[in-house]
Amino acid sequence: MPDSSSFFHFEWQPADSGVRASELAATWARLDLNVDGNCPTIAEDLATGSIRRSISVSLYPLAEWITYNWWGLLFGVEKGTLPTTGDGHNLRAAGDGFCWPNVTVRSEGGGTRLTWQPDTVRQAGWPIRFLTSGAAWVETERLRSSFAGLVDATLVRLGEAGLDATTLYKEWQVLKELDGEEVEFCEACGRLGLDPFAEGATFADAIEQVFQRLDETNRDDLLDALAPGELGPALAWVAEAQAAARPDTLRQASAFSTDLDGLRKELETDSDRFGERAYRIGYRQAGLVRQALSLSPTEPVRLDQLPVAQVQGVAKAPSSSLQGVSVTTDDREHANLALGWPASRTSLLFASARCFWGLLFDSAHTNLFTDAPSRRQQVSRAFAAELLAPAEGIRVLTGGRGGLAWPSPVADHFGVSEVVIERQIQNRLLDHRS
Repeated sequence: MPDSSSFFHFEWQPADSGVRASELAATWARLDLNVDGNCPTIAEDLATGSIRRSISVSLYPLAEWITYNWWGLLFGVEKGTLPTTGDGHNLRAAGDGFCWPNVTVRSEGGGTRLTWQPDTVRQAGWPIRFLTSGAAWVETERLRSSFAGLVDATLVRLGEAGLDATTLYKEWQVLKELDGEEVEFCEACGRLGLDPFAEGATFADAIEQVFQRLDETNRDDLLDALAPGELGPALAWVAEAQAAARPDTLRQASAFSTDLDGLRKELETDSDRFGERAYRIGYRQAGLVRQALSLSPTEPVRLDQLPVAQVQGVAKAPSSSLQGVSVTTDDREHANLALGWPASRTSLLFASARCFWGLLFDSAHTNLFTDAPSRRQQVSRAFAAELLAPAEGIRVLTGGRGGLAWPSPVADHFGVSEVVIERQIQNRLLDHRS
């Protein structure tokens, strides 16, 4: 049995009489999932109408699915080119004729989001339907331990039945025998959506360059944002942007007059609470900063009010997912921001607000700003939106009719794009996410 911190709770049972495959019969169990008190395996028996928390399945196909999708499950983020319920991320793909709950596993950088959905229509041939929906943000290491515990327990059970020469055993041994550098390569492939033992070889040189040129945080953000074929051009662009943004090449005075160290001390009481959604952290931090700077909800922030100098002499980024590079001065009182040319004034302002977040809340000397769904990137995007166009300000300007107002006049007032206003209305006013 796994320890109490595992998401998988199961008891071995005799297999149903119709189960022919020896691997399936030997690993028959009653299984329930427990995600911090939530149970995605709650299901209705369609024949009797009774409700139960567990399902009767073989753990062999589940262990295989975990093993074959190991790197993507632990490190693969959701990108625009990937479906949210792809085979490598949704437990239902474990298949083999069993009824699996609709649970999706996605990395969010620093943690993993588990989401599950009920069956709104009857699955053909299934005797049950799953009933619950929910989401939880969990530590990746805890998820790794839960996955490994289930696979190990399945292999022990197979060994006890004299079935220790399975493909599952061979694949799991390969994973366990990888050295440190091989593990890093496989994790990078997982972030890129690649099978490290198949497509990974094609991009091995480009991945090696990422490791050589970027620190761990920026490396992960780049891998989370890009498609594999974009790595080479993106690295060249980042190098050009970093050179252009070096503090010794540009120092632009701004109207920002607040001591940043003093502001940081005021914000020290705010912390990243584990499990809290990234956008909530960004919204809260922006509210604290606006309060510290004595900005009213309707007061716009101008470019020259931020301790950021913008550089536009860099070629257009090779991917729309790569949005900017900032380099912080040694005294951490100023940062230079490089964006691809041409950049609109609204893009400059939004990127500068993200750069301001880096100055206040991130100790890194160099920051990449991307559209990756990693936690760090999500926080900075939410911070920029709420700093520049706070939900309360939008509510005041629209007379409380945020959902009905055309965003253009409000966007013009705050100096941001209409997209920022639309998302603030949707996320903060209509969905009440504040």
